[in-house]
Amino acid sequence: MEGLHIQSEGTMRRIVIQSAEFSHSGVYCCDAIDDVIRFNVEVEASPSPVGITILREADRTKSVEVGQPIVLQCELSDPDTQTTWFKDGIILHEEAGHKLLADGSMRTLAIQAAMLSHAGVYSCKTTDDAVQFHVDVKAPPQTFAAIMEADQKMTVTTGSPIALKCELSDPAGQVSWYKDGTKLLSESGVDIQSLGNLRSLVVPSAEQAHTGVYRCESKDDDIHFSVEVKASPVKFLELQENARNTSVQEGSPLALSCELSHDPSTPVCWSKDGVQILPEKNMEIQSDGLTRTLLIPSAQKIHSGLYECSTSDDAITFHVNIKGQMPQIIPIPPSEKHKVVGIGCPIILQCEVSDPAAQVSWCKDGTELFSKTGFDMKRHGRLRKLMIHSAKACDSGVYDCRLLDDTVTYHVDVKAAPVMLSTLPDKTRNTFVEAGCQVKMQREVSEPAAHVYWHKDGDPLPPTSDHGVQTKEKLRALVIEPAQAKHSGLDSCEDANDHLEIKVDVAGDLHTLSFDRFTNC
Repeated sequence: MEGLHIQSEGTMRRIVIQSAEFSHSGVYCCDAIDDVIRFNVEVEASPSPVGITILREADRTKSVEVGQPIVLQCELSDPDTQTTWFKDGIILHEEAGHKLLADGSMRTLAIQAAMLSHAGVYSCKTTDDAVQFHVDVKAPPQTFAAIMEADQKMTVTTGSPIALKCELSDPAGQVSWYKDGTKLLSESGVDIQSLGNLRSLVVPSAEQAHTGVYRCESKDDDIHFSVEVKASPVKFLELQENARNTSVQEGSPLALSCELSHDPSTPVCWSKDGVQILPEKNMEIQSDGLTRTLLIPSAQKIHSGLYECSTSDDAITFHVNIKGQMPQIIPIPPSEKHKVVGIGCPIILQCEVSDPAAQVSWCKDGTELFSKTGFDMKRHGRLRKLMIHSAKACDSGVYDCRLLDDTVTYHVDVKAAPVMLSTLPDKTRNTFVEAGCQVKMQREVSEPAAHVYWHKDGDPLPPTSDHGVQTKEKLRALVIEPAQAKHSGLDSCEDANDHLEIKVDVAGDLHTLSFDRFTNC
C-alpha cells in the first residue's frame, strides 16, 4: 500500500503511515507463527481553523477620556474555543477594574474606568487567529468651576491681604497666574498655593501697586479677577482700659504708648489738656515703626492730666494721675546686712526710712515677727530697730524689714562659744589615795549642755566599768568606790575644745582624802 512502511528492529516490529487518509481506516494485524495482535484504525477529517471577526471595523481603534469605560469585543467562529487577551504583548488576567467575559461566541474585555496607563495595543488570540485593538486614553480638559461675579471683583485697603481662589477640575493640573498679562512667580512677593483642586494667589499685605487684572490659566481654560487696592485711613489700635488710665508715683518714669494700624511714616501730635506738647528737657517724643511714645523720665504732680495722641484720621486719649512719692527704706551698707554674734550676745538690726510715719514689719525666714519676749521692735523718728537681747542658736536666719514694696534683708549667724573646762591646781593633778576609799574627780564646764568624755591611761572608759559618771548642770564627775590598786593610773576629762589629765595613785590603809574639786572618803 502506498505510503506504508514496515520496519523491524531487534524484537520490535512496526508499521508506519506517514500521512493518514480515509483509505487507511481498517483493522491491522501483526501475525507471528504462534500469535497475532490486531489494531483498529479510524481516520477522521481534520477540524477547520477557528476564525475571529470584529463586529465593526471602527471598533479596532478606541479613543476615550480618563474615567470613561473601555469595551473591546470580538466574535469567534467556534463558541467553544478558548481565547487569551494581551496588552502590548503582555497577557492579561481578570482583576479589579478588568473583566474578561465570554458569552456564546462573543469575547469581551471591559475596563470600568479608563486611566492614562490603559492606552496601548490590545489583542485577542486563539491558537489559529488573532485580532488587535488600538486604544488611546486622553486626559479630560482642565476647566475652572464657575464662581460668583462678586468673587471676581475685589476691593481691599492697603495693608490688608488679597486672596484670589479658584477650583480646577483636575487636582493634578498645573496653572499659571498673571497680572495685567505678566506672569507672576512666588519670588515676586506673592504666595502661589495648590491644595487638591483649589488654586490660590495670596498677597499678604496689599499696596496700591497691586491694583490690576489677575488671570489664572490652565492648559484648557482661564479665569479672571479684578482687584482694586485703596489707601486706608491711619487708625490707632485699640488699647486696654488700664493702659489708657495710668497712675504712677511721683519721681517714677511715665511712658504713654500707642500703635498705628499701618504706615509707619504717619506723623502724630501729642497734647496735654488741649495744649500741644513739644520736645523739651523733661519730655521725650519717640517713634519706633508703628509705635508712638511720650516719655517723662521723672513724673511730677504737674504732669497729671488728659493726654492725647492724634493723626489726621484718628486720636487716642490717656488719663494720667501722679501720686505722692511712696515711703522707702534708705539703703544701708552691705556690712550691716551680715551679723555674726555669739550665744547670749545682743542682736541689733536697724534701718532708716524716708518717712518718719512709715510703718514697717519684721520677718524671720519669711514669717512675720510680733513683739514678744526676746524680741524688741522700736521706732525713733526715721529709725527702725529689731533687738534680741540675748541671742540663742535658734535666732540664726534671714531677717527682713518690709515697707510696702521695699525690703531690706539681714543674714544673722549665732555661733556657740567654745566649751572650756575649769582649771585645777598642779598638786590636785597628782593624787595619792588609800585603797578602799571613795575617789570623786569633779570638773566644771562653761556650758550646761556640753558633753565630756572620760579616759583612763588613754583608753575610753567602757559603760560596764566600776567608774561612775555624774552630770549636774555645769558639773561633770567621775566616781570610784571603793578605790583599788588597779585604779591607779592617768585619768583624763575631754570635750571638743579642751583636755585635762589627773594622775591617781591608790595604796595603803583606809582613810579620807579631800582636795579642791577632787573628793574622796
